[in-house]
Amino acid sequence: MDKIIKKIVAIDEQALSIKKKTDKIIQNNKKNLKKELDKIQEEMVKNAKDEAESKYAEIISKGERNSEDITTQGNEKYKKIEDMYERKKPKLQNMIFDKIFKESNNH
Repeated sequence: MDKIIKKIVAIDEQALSIKKKTDKIIQNNKKNLKKELDKIQEEMVKNAKDEAESKYAEIISKGERNSEDITTQGNEKYKKIEDMYERKKPKLQNMIFDKIFKESNNH
């Protein structure tokens, strides 16, 4: 009977040893998994940030091009108006001059 008790105690000790080893393996696996998940999350955040910065730069660039186009169009319209005014300026001056002096001569 003494042998049986010693075998039971030995089996119990082996079971406890196996449980401790298993628990340690589980803890190590959890730790490694957390590290990997943290690494993946960090990489995803970095990728998202890089993509956002790229899109932001693209939007800014497009906005600057649009701004330049609008400025160019505005300058072209201004130049057309100025050219038209310069062409019609002598006629307008004559009309104003005639209107002023004709009206003052009529009164």
